[in-house]
Amino acid sequence: MIFFIDAMLIAISCAADAFAVSFAYGTKKIRIPLPSGIIINGICTLVLGVSMIFGAALLHILPYGATGWAAFVLLMLSGVLKLVDSIMKKLVRHVFADDKTPCRLLARLISIYANPEEADRDNSNDISPREAAGLAAALSLDGIAIGVGASLGGASVVAVLVFAFIANVIFMMAGSLLGRFLARRVKIDISWLGGLILIALALAIVM
Repeated sequence: MIFFIDAMLIAISCAADAFAVSFAYGTKKIRIPLPSGIIINGICTLVLGVSMIFGAALLHILPYGATGWAAFVLLMLSGVLKLVDSIMKKLVRHVFADDKTPCRLLARLISIYANPEEADRDNSNDISPREAAGLAAALSLDGIAIGVGASLGGASVVAVLVFAFIANVIFMMAGSLLGRFLARRVKIDISWLGGLILIALALAIVM
């Protein structure tokens, strides 16, 4: 039972950003068509899976006893960063306001991370498959550390990936519907929820 609970909590922590982004899109009447949604969820799940496989490989390299502390550090750091997510995005918007990043691809990812609405480059009020790929890349960045930390903490790769894909689908649909219903009346940011979950998982590893 604990095995599945851990996998579900990790999946929810990863899907919190998807909810926040889809909610913001919903309030601005920006649609995420099914093909684009599949691309976003597929890329996010793929990045999480690759990072978890890498973490599983580290289990055979790191000294005995060090894996638990490595998992604690990665999950705790990811949790703290999610708790201050809004502050981080404001800082990124300020630092890169002049758009002088030498790498255009990196600049684009940073821009979407700080302002997810900018993924809709053509202002069509629809996220195209190409735009979805860029949005997914920005959303999956924090999944790298989470995936490695989860594997080092003993989480099942298969269980986490299955729950992560399902959670992303549900959270994106719920966020979009809720955003359209509220239509800018309320601003909801649940990135802090994912942060609290990750911090709790990190503490559970060393307790």
